[in-house]
Amino acid sequence: MSHVTLPEAPAPLPPDEPAPDGVRSLARRVLRSRWTWVTIAAVVLMVLVIGLLGGWRRVAPEGLPEVAPGEEVDLGQFRIVATGWTVYEHVDTWDPDEVTPMLALGLTVTNTGGYTAGLPLSMFELPGVAVDTVTGETHRSGELDATWTLAPDVTLDVVVLYEMLDGAQPPSGDDPLELVLVEYDYHPHALNGEEGWWPVQAVGTVALPRDDAVAETMTAALARELAGDDAGTDADDAAGSDG
Repeated sequence: MSHVTLPEAPAPLPPDEPAPDGVRSLARRVLRSRWTWVTIAAVVLMVLVIGLLGGWRRVAPEGLPEVAPGEEVDLGQFRIVATGWTVYEHVDTWDPDEVTPMLALGLTVTNTGGYTAGLPLSMFELPGVAVDTVTGETHRSGELDATWTLAPDVTLDVVVLYEMLDGAQPPSGDDPLELVLVEYDYHPHALNGEEGWWPVQAVGTVALPRDDAVAETMTAALARELAGDDAGTDADDAAGSDG
């Protein structure tokens, strides 16, 4: 009877070695640290804020329809007609020597909603132009005071004024500016439930021509304001000299 040698059974695999106590202890401390979660929350919040302010979109999205200047566009609650841009020389009425060049957009706006609402200026993006969107203001044509709300079913000619970011200069020359129009909707935010104006989608781009008539009514109103201040100052000086 022949002898048959069976192959040896394979050795069992070694069990996974547990992490050293020091590594486990460090991981627990990191995960339990309040500052770890504060840091993560701060980073997430920063990303969301930059995204909502359009910071990740440095150029216009490709493939958007081209909108002709003067063509009406539906941006949700508001219908917009963009007509032109210019540079507006804003003079401080308290200090006439302080002149601030601002970018001015000429728009016709209709509030199609059933309630009074402010125009969200994030609807308008200007790729490659260093404007301060946070301090932008909407003015009725010919009025120096900002218009913060628009009544329902009312159409207004407005001028949107933007200060330039520190060190930046307003556009020069007569070349058109690319204006991206973004639809916005007022609803609770999907992440935190906060109600506000949130972007829906970019709907088109406008090659906005330079049109110095955009700011003519603003410039005229400013001149009247400054003339009134000068007249008042002259009257005060005259009264003082008579005394």
